[in-house]
Amino acid sequence: MNVAIIGTGNVGGALGGSLSRAGHSVTFYSRDEVKAAEVASANSAATADTPAHAVEGAEVVILAVPYASAV
Repeated sequence: MNVAIIGTGNVGGALGGSLSRAGHSVTFYSRDEVKAAEVASANSAATADTPAHAVEGAEVVILAVPYASAV
């Protein structure tokens, strides 16, 4: 399954790691490109340069950002 995760904090990183280990294809997006690259590298995942690119082709999208950032 192709999964896009928007957010690379504790929740996004943990979910991405679990999904990647389960054999799913994971793509991360974060406003902080360095953090996205670090989390993706640690989880055998990809990164995207925009949220739109992250969700392109994704079957599941996980929004893992603080509530205040989402409203």
